[in-house]
Formats: sequence, structure tokens, C-alpha cells
Amino acid sequence: MIINLPKNNTMKKITQISRIFLLALLLISIAGKAQNPYQNTLIMNDAVGQINSMLVVDVELCNYDLVKDVTFDVPLPDGFTYVAQSAIINPARSRNHYVISGVLTNTNILRIIATNNSLLPLIGNSGIILSYTLTTPDQTGVYELNFENAFATWGSGSYCAFVPDTINGIATIIQNIQLLPGDSNCNGSVNVMDIVITVKYLLGDNPQPFCFENADLNEDGIIDIIDAVSTVNIIMNRR
Repeated sequence: MIINLPKNNTMKKITQISRIFLLALLLISIAGKAQNPYQNTLIMNDAVGQINSMLVVDVELCNYDLVKDVTFDVPLPDGFTYVAQSAIINPARSRNHYVISGVLTNTNILRIIATNNSLLPLIGNSGIILSYTLTTPDQTGVYELNFENAFATWGSGSYCAFVPDTINGIATIIQNIQLLPGDSNCNGSVNVMDIVITVKYLLGDNPQPFCFENADLNEDGIIDIIDAVSTVNIIMNRR
């Protein structure tokens, strides 16, 4: 039996692609905002938007303990306004939870409360608990989205206390989101971090920022492993 082996340059490229994927998988484990798995942490995800537009911000909760309710304030940066009643609970973590939200009178403080009318805690120990929408300013820039007065009701509503750890977020407002095939993280270049972001999206991690149009390389309206491989090919073809 004669077996036709790939030529050396083909084998070399396959090896390089494999290494890129392994590096991407390794980076997935360390990318993003680090948190202690044995700590209760509230996380404001980073977001990218355009001027004079809408910006959706996700809030995550990594909870070692059971959590029934969460309350926090966000001082809105200059030029941002809250879209009334836009804060919504993530159904995947809800046990009949709902959101009460609004800007406190004569302030720029957005207050958000995720609660329910029972004693049942949120589902799970990690992931997005809610999202809210802001209108963006007419100036580009990097703006802080900070937590204040973050409380939670722990257990089955037995006691209320500060969330011990919070991680603030960044809103990056740009003139226009650049259409650049493969640039999944919207930073204007294509590299291994874009593979990381695409794979995280495939795993359901909802990475932010994420430019769907840039990640959908074959323009079929879905993100799948073919798009991740195509991103690798873009990187490889530059070498």
C-alpha cells in the first residue's frame, strides 16, 4: 500500500494552524477579567459602540454562594443616557426574576435591582444576569462604567450585604465600527485574540466587545467553527 504524505510545506502549515488553535484555547482560559472562583464577584462587561447610537451593557455575576437579589448603582458618564425600561434579566439565570431600573431624580445615577417575589435564588454560579441599554454621546472616547453601592441578598433571602468584589467596565465609543473580516474584537487588527473571541462566542460565553459582521467570514448569518478556521487562514496567509 502506498500512502501519499502531504508535502513538507503543507505539513508545516497544518502544524502552525494547530499551534494557533492551541494558543487560542490556552488564552481563553486566561483572557477576560480574572475573578476568584471562591469569591462573589459582580462584573460590568466592556462594550464597544458608535457615537450617537445605542450601547448594550451586560452585567455578570460569579457567585460562590446562593444569591436571590442584586442591587447596584452606575454613575452615567457625560453624554450617556439610560434607555428607560431597557434593563432585562437573563432568562437562563432567572427564577421568575425581574428588573426594576431608573435614573435617580436630579442625578446621573442609574439604579438597577434584579429581584423576584419568592425566596428562590438566581440559577447557576456564573454568567450574565442582566443587560441594559444606554444612548451614546457624540464624542468618541473611552468611558468608565463603575459600580457603586452593590448589594446582594444572599442565600434564600436570609441576609443582605455588600457584594464583596466588583469589577468595573469600559465603554469604548468610536466613530464607526470598522468592517474588517476576522476582527472579532473590533480593535482594527486580526490576530490570535480574534480566534479567542470567536471560540468564546461559540462556547456561549458572550464575549464583549464582539463584532458579529467581522466574525461571520463566510457571511452565512451564523458564527461557527468554519469562521474560526477562516480567521486562522487570514493570520496564516500574512506569514
